[in-house]
Amino acid sequence: MNESVRTKIQSLERNMTKSDMKVARLILSDYPSVGLHSLAEIGEQADVSAATVLRFVSKLGFEGFPAFQESLKAELQQSFSSPLDRFEKGAALMQSNSPLERYASYASELMQTAAKMVSGYEFGTISSLLSETKRPVHVIGGRFSRSIAELFCYGFGQVRGDCHTVQNDALSMVECLMNVRKRDLVIVFDFRRYQGPLESFCKHAAGTGATIILVTDQWQSPIQKIANHVLTVPVESPSTFDSGLAAVMCVEALIDDVSRKLQDQVPARIAKFETMYDEFK
Repeated sequence: MNESVRTKIQSLERNMTKSDMKVARLILSDYPSVGLHSLAEIGEQADVSAATVLRFVSKLGFEGFPAFQESLKAELQQSFSSPLDRFEKGAALMQSNSPLERYASYASELMQTAAKMVSGYEFGTISSLLSETKRPVHVIGGRFSRSIAELFCYGFGQVRGDCHTVQNDALSMVECLMNVRKRDLVIVFDFRRYQGPLESFCKHAAGTGATIILVTDQWQSPIQKIANHVLTVPVESPSTFDSGLAAVMCVEALIDDVSRKLQDQVPARIAKFETMYDEFK
């Protein structure tokens, strides 16, 4: 079987330019559908020139853009199951009388989609940055995602210090920006119905030289144009609201990976944390 376009992109990630990474993020964010858009559309969505997209396609080993899209179309065709397969799968799911079982089945598929969608190289790079304990970390989320930001800060704050939740009101954001410095890490969670104030916050933080890490959905927050690193996760849900499950999985995976990297420091820190917490409790 020929190597997939996804695999080609992932094998190239370590040697990508910043513009290359923008194109790669876009294609992997809704794979393989986005890659079937026109050359101009891909360039516009990734905020790069059409020539940059063509150079990227060439680096993947394709003779031209049509060859790149033909490869994606072949993958898409192979991935189609028969109508009978899809019917039987849906019927089996609907036979369950438990709403929790039905949602658990959907959640399992969502997690697998997220694992494929998130760039392993980006994830590893972000984890390494977070392991640099002398870098202050500022975490902010929007209306929907602030709870995920707070969850990250709560868990991560026990692993290493200097991690701060930033509330998304004007005063809190301005106070934070007054103290953000060049080596700081700013982590922002921004999902569709993207919030303009978060984009302004990140622009100001980037202006100080801070590193911007964005966690967003496959439709891509406008912040992706200025972010240094982006984790893209699926948020679709069978319910009324978008799902935060994939984002929470990434949060927990990052905390776990950083804990492993700082394994010589974490146990003593957690023990001290628990002792002091018990005292104040």
